[in-house]
Amino acid sequence: MQRNQIVDILKGVCAVLVIITHFEFAGTAQRGLIYPYLIDMAVPVFMILSGYVWALSFQRREISTLRQAYLPSYLLARLLRYLLPFLPVYLLELVCNRLVGYPVTWGSAFANFFTGGAGLGSYYIPVMVQLTFLFPVLFFLVKKYRFSGLVLCGLLNAAYEFLQKMYCIDPSLYRILSFRYILLVSFGCYIALWQKLPRRWVNVLSLLAGAGFLFVTFYGYYTPVILVQWTGTSFAAGLYIMPIVGALLLSERCRKWKCPPAAFFGRASYHIFLTQILFYQYVSFSLFTRAAGVSSGLLLAFTVCVCLAAGSLFYLLERRVSSFCLKRLSALPIDETAEKIMEWMNRIFS
Repeated sequence: MQRNQIVDILKGVCAVLVIITHFEFAGTAQRGLIYPYLIDMAVPVFMILSGYVWALSFQRREISTLRQAYLPSYLLARLLRYLLPFLPVYLLELVCNRLVGYPVTWGSAFANFFTGGAGLGSYYIPVMVQLTFLFPVLFFLVKKYRFSGLVLCGLLNAAYEFLQKMYCIDPSLYRILSFRYILLVSFGCYIALWQKLPRRWVNVLSLLAGAGFLFVTFYGYYTPVILVQWTGTSFAAGLYIMPIVGALLLSERCRKWKCPPAAFFGRASYHIFLTQILFYQYVSFSLFTRAAGVSSGLLLAFTVCVCLAAGSLFYLLERRVSSFCLKRLSALPIDETAEKIMEWMNRIFS
C-alpha cells in the first residue's frame, strides 16, 4: 500500500502548531481567528491521524478479532513506541528537578511517570497509552456498525463529558484520561476503514456546529455548562476540523503531495513534542526573561527552530534504540508465555 504523504505532512505542521500553542503570547495576540480555528486544532488533528494510522495498521496485520488486537506482543510493541522515547526525557526531567531544588522521592518519581511527568502537554503520554488499550473496541464498533458506530462513539464521548461534570472530576485527572478523544480517534478510524466521508449534510452540519461552538466559547459569548475543561480542543470543537482532515486524507491529490521537511518533522513529531515539554519546562522562562526586549515574533521563531532541531536529533538517535528493542521483542515467545499463564490460572481457579 502506497504511503499517504499527507499524514506525515499534517503531523509535521501540527508539531509546529503544538509548539506555538504553548508559547506565552503577550496582550491579545491569541484573539485572532487563526488561533482557535488553526493553531488550537493541533491535538484534535493528531488524534484523528492516530485513529487513521492505527486502523490502517489493523487492516495491514489482518486483525479481525479482539483476541488478535489484544495479543500481548502487539500491545507491548505499541506501548514501547511511546514509552521508550519518553523514558530518557522523564529521567532528564527528574535530574533537572533535583538541580533546581524540587523535591523528588522514589514514590513521586514512580507515580509521575504514569501521569506523563510535568510540563506543558505532558498529558499526551498517558492518553496515548490508554488509547492503546481502548482503540480495538472503537475499531470494531466502527467496523461493524459503520456510521452508526461512529455516532455511538460520539455519544460515549458526550456521556463521559456529562459524567465528569456531574462528578466534578479534578482537572489534573481529566487531562490524562483518554475518553475525551473517543470521537476524534473513531473518526480517523472511520476514514481509514471505509475510505469515504459521511454524507455531505453530516459534514456541513459538523463543520458549522464545531465552528460555531468555537466562536461563541472562544470569544466569550457563551460559557459552556458541561465542556468547561479544555473547551477549545473538546469533541464539540473537534467537529469543525473532522470533515476538513477527512477530506485531506481522502484526496488523491493530497496523497501525492511532497514536502520532505514537513514529512520528516511529521515522522519525528512525537520526539519534537517531548523536546518542547523540556524546553518550556526548564529553558524558556530564564531565556525569555533575559531577552525581555526581543519581539515575541523572534522569540517564537527561535523556540520553534530549537524544538524542531533538538526533537529531530532526538528522533534520529532514539529510533535506533527503539528499532533494536522492538526486533528483540519480536523474537521473544510473549504470546505463547501469556497463553500458558492463562491456562495455568484457569486450572487453579476452575
